Amino acid sequence: ADRIRTTTQAAAKLGMEGKHGEALATLRELERIRPIEDTPTPELIGIYSALLGRTGNEEKQNEMRGFLFGINQNIAHSGDGKSSATAIHVIFVSEEYVWLREKGLKVKGQHLAKSGDGIYDVITAVDRNGAEADYYFNVTRLFARGAQDLSRGSGR
Repeated sequence: ADRIRTTTQAAAKLGMEGKHGEALATLRELERIRPIEDTPTPELIGIYSALLGRTGNEEKQNEMRGFLFGINQNIAHSGDGKSSATAIHVIFVSEEYVWLREKGLKVKGQHLAKSGDGIYDVITAVDRNGAEADYYFNVTRLFARGAQDLSRGSGR
């Protein structure tokens, strides 16, 4: 997860400098781990899509836009986040902050909670009117993936 984040940030920086080909090559380094399409994080797919368009591959860009739409719809419709039973399912923690930002919410606090077989990132957020509420994000898969990474000896 750290490598995905740092590589995505490096590619975004190169893209902002107008070095679109270099940025795309930087992202493609992630394919040593797995194909980009098999890493469904909105930030990565969004930057990848934009760079594809900037380098003239509009067909692949449109494919990635559709994929990104599907990822975002899956996250948005996985739950309302008001309880562990209706938690929003995320693949990466960064998606929690995107979801909150899109709702106009500001983070006030955060903690992990267990309920049944699930692990939840509970974020206390404040809306534009000052109302405070807890939002639940199901991070069970994220923790399972971390355990798998550690058992493989990657140490992430």
